[in-house]
Amino acid sequence: CGNCVSPPYINCVSPPYINCVSPPYINCVSSPYINCVSSPYINCVSPPYINCVSPPYINCVSPPYINCVSPPYINCVSPPYINCVSPPYINCVSPPYINCVSPPYISCVSPPYINCVSSPYINCVSPPYINCVSPPYINCVSPPYINCVSPPYINCVSPPYINCVSPPYINCVSSPYINCVSPPYINCVSPPYINCVSPPYINCVSPPYINCVSPPYMSK
Repeated sequence: CGNCVSPPYINCVSPPYINCVSPPYINCVSSPYINCVSSPYINCVSPPYINCVSPPYINCVSPPYINCVSPPYINCVSPPYINCVSPPYINCVSPPYINCVSPPYISCVSPPYINCVSSPYINCVSPPYINCVSPPYINCVSPPYINCVSPPYINCVSPPYINCVSPPYINCVSSPYINCVSPPYINCVSPPYINCVSPPYINCVSPPYINCVSPPYMSK
C-alpha cells in the first residue's frame, strides 16, 4: 500500500483503512468512524459527536456546545458566550466586549480600541497605528512600515524586504530568496529548491523529489 508500514499498518491505504493503525483504529475510516479511537471516541463522528471525547465533551457539538468543556465552559457557544471562560470572561462576546479580559482590557473592542491594552497601547488601532506599541512601534503601519521594529527592521516591508531581518535575511524576499536563511538555505526558493535544506534535501522539489529525504526517499 502507499505510504504505509507493514502491519500493524500505520498511515496506510490498504483496504479497508485510510491512515489507520490496526485496532484500536487510530485515524481510520472503517465504518462507522472517521479519525477515531475505539471508545471513548476521541476525534470521531459517530453520532452524536464531531471531534469529541466522551463526557465531559471536549471539542464536541452535542447540543448545546461547540468546542466546549463542561462548566466552566472554555471555548463554548452556550449563550451568551463565544469562546469564553466564566468570569472574568476571557475571549467572550458578552456585551460590550469581543475577545476581552475584564479591565485592563487585553484584546478588546470597547471603544476606541481593537485588540489593545490600556496605555501604552499594544496591538491597537487608535490613530495612527494598527497593531502597534508606542515607540519604537512593533507591528505598526505608520508609514513606511507594516509589522516592523525600528531598525534593524524585523517583519517589515520597507523596500526591499517583506518580513525580514537585516542580513543574514531570515524570512525575506530580497531576490532571489523567499523565506530563506543565508546559505545553507532553509525554506528557500533559490533555484532549484522549494523548502529545502542543502543536501541531504529534506522537504524539497529538486527533481525528481517532492517532500523527500535523500534515499530511502520517504513520501516520494
